[in-house]
Amino acid sequence: MKAEIKATGKGSTTTQIQTTATTKNIALCDGDQGGSLPCSRVKSRAKDEGRHKPSECPDDLSKGKFFVQEGGHRLQGKCFSLSHKSAVLRKPWVTRKFPGLEGKYVVLTKPSIDHPHKSHENVVGFFLKRMVCTVDSPITCHTHKVGICAKCHDVAFNGPLNGFKDAAWPHDLTDKTALAKKFVGCLLKKAYDECEGEDLEYFHYARSIL
Repeated sequence: MKAEIKATGKGSTTTQIQTTATTKNIALCDGDQGGSLPCSRVKSRAKDEGRHKPSECPDDLSKGKFFVQEGGHRLQGKCFSLSHKSAVLRKPWVTRKFPGLEGKYVVLTKPSIDHPHKSHENVVGFFLKRMVCTVDSPITCHTHKVGICAKCHDVAFNGPLNGFKDAAWPHDLTDKTALAKKFVGCLLKKAYDECEGEDLEYFHYARSIL
């Protein structure tokens, strides 16, 4: 599979980076999203189905949410906000029981909301990385990676930052989540400017190590 990383230029609504491929990417959800990962086959509870179907949290992050299949015995499809603690803590979701891929592939989904190192205190990066890897050797992985960089008008990380990314966040997880919700609100309300100059450069650095 051939893949390349592309970024939109100045004048676009958002600054995005995403994987494109000559064939449908198995790490990108199926349906309207154009991939071949069978997200549409992941079941949700009847009362939650409308809120948690993949189209409600597309892989381009445009709705401020991401799609996962929860592990454990329920194996339910879920749409979570990018302010969810797994995004704040940059923790991956892993399942070996994705419909149609059981026993052959493991699906890893890693959401992230973060302050790009050294960027302006109003700059936030939203990221999603999903890998679909074979269980048996030789291990082969397919990847979907997307990011949105926003310079919010009315939301800021702790400052002055003095170049240290970890100083941007409050120490308490509850406070971190509250700040993340404000940044997601900035994204959904489109109350931001696109990243430019050094801010955009720092965003690219952050995306590369996701």
